[in-house]
Amino acid sequence: MEHDFNGVWSPKFYGSTTIGERGQMVIPAEARKDFDITPASKLLVFGSGGQSRKHHRVSDQGIRNAQGA
Repeated sequence: MEHDFNGVWSPKFYGSTTIGERGQMVIPAEARKDFDITPASKLLVFGSGGQSRKHHRVSDQGIRNAQGA
């Protein structure tokens, strides 16, 4: 389900990713295509004023729920 944020941003769920032992992750192919992310692309990673945002591990059911299945 997509939400309209006054036409500024509509979030889209691209899938999930796993962080490997070396700290690397794979960005889903559709997201790479939509954002024109190619090898050697630079991405910015932001935090918020010293407060952490937690990213939780999700179950397969949690992923299906996010996809609207």
